[in-house]
Amino acid sequence: MKPLRIHPVAIALTLLSLVVVTTLSAFQLLESRKMQTRLASLQDRLEVANAQAAKALETSTRFEESQKDSIAEIREILATRAKESSGQTVSHPVQPPKIFIYGEMQAEFPLDPSSPIRLSDALIRAPRSEFADFRRIRVHRLGPDGNMDIKIIDVQRILKDGDRANDLVLQGGDRVEVRPRTFNF
Repeated sequence: MKPLRIHPVAIALTLLSLVVVTTLSAFQLLESRKMQTRLASLQDRLEVANAQAAKALETSTRFEESQKDSIAEIREILATRAKESSGQTVSHPVQPPKIFIYGEMQAEFPLDPSSPIRLSDALIRAPRSEFADFRRIRVHRLGPDGNMDIKIIDVQRILKDGDRANDLVLQGGDRVEVRPRTFNF
């Protein structure tokens, strides 16, 4: 029997193949570890963000509850005082409800229930500002549920087209926010 001879090129190719396979496996392992590290880092960031969001939600909830408690306390104090003074006649001048305009224009109007005032009329009566943006007037109104309702109205269009369908009739306590125009240079 003849001894088995392996050609030196075949040995070299086999060794080279082993080196390539080993190197590729090492790179895949390294990339896998890098991905695991990145994933762990992202999970840590997500946990921190979730904790911050939970804290913000808790703070917001506590603030809302304290506002409700404050309103309830004020109502209770007023009811107690009304009971205490029920036998007495106390005369206080009745202040008419008011409308407040703030921001780029500032004014305060008493509201006469016999003659309602529309948003565009109130803005025309207020002292003018050349920088006032009449396209996005915000009306802040306290709703019956105690939440603030904000309506955005294009008064410029109302004044330009004369269409009063969207011209809001103001109510006592309404706050009209007039923002400055933005300029594009």
